[in-house]
Amino acid sequence: MGIASGLGCSIVASLVVFIVGGIFLDRFLGTAPVLLLAGVAIGLVAAGYQLYELTQLGAKKGPAGPLSRAIERYGPSRKSPNEPLT
Repeated sequence: MGIASGLGCSIVASLVVFIVGGIFLDRFLGTAPVLLLAGVAIGLVAAGYQLYELTQLGAKKGPAGPLSRAIERYGPSRKSPNEPLT
């Protein structure tokens, strides 16, 4: 439960950071609303990637992504019980 809520906060934070960054750069460079829209798009891609990593957290196939590796330190392991610890 804690991992999911923390991930939810990180999704919101990534959206806010990219949107606010787009607004700031638009005002600084005078390119409104181009960079705001780019910030929204990049923020949505980042949020989608974080959700994808959350779905792959319990899967045993393939290597873990960078977000899953960080989460695994706090959650259940993807290794089988018979597999040696490294």
